[in-house]
Amino acid sequence: MNRQLVVAVGLIEYQGKFLLTRRVSPKHPQWHHRFELPGGKINPKETPLHALHREIFEETNLKVVQPLLLGCYTHHWQVEDGIQQTFILLYHCIAENQKVLLKPDESDAYIWEDLDAIIKMDN
Repeated sequence: MNRQLVVAVGLIEYQGKFLLTRRVSPKHPQWHHRFELPGGKINPKETPLHALHREIFEETNLKVVQPLLLGCYTHHWQVEDGIQQTFILLYHCIAENQKVLLKPDESDAYIWEDLDAIIKMDN
């Protein structure tokens, strides 16, 4: 079965570094232990900005300010029962501090890194 998903993610900056979290998803090898930008699904009747703030807080315990929409991207993933097309709303935002508290069932590590290093990462 093919499906579509819309997510809001944050390119979260703090003092010139950007946050990546490492996903825990053993049942989905294409996502398991990959570094990614914090964020997640936009729920029905929820605005993208509300979802952005909610998901970032749930996943990292961070509050962010000054969200600026950078763009909308799409990616197609092969899943067990078909293709999942994910629309990704990417926001640049500023963290109020760098004290990350991960939600352990979703992420097991994080890094604050500069953009050049992020661009050079394999995963």
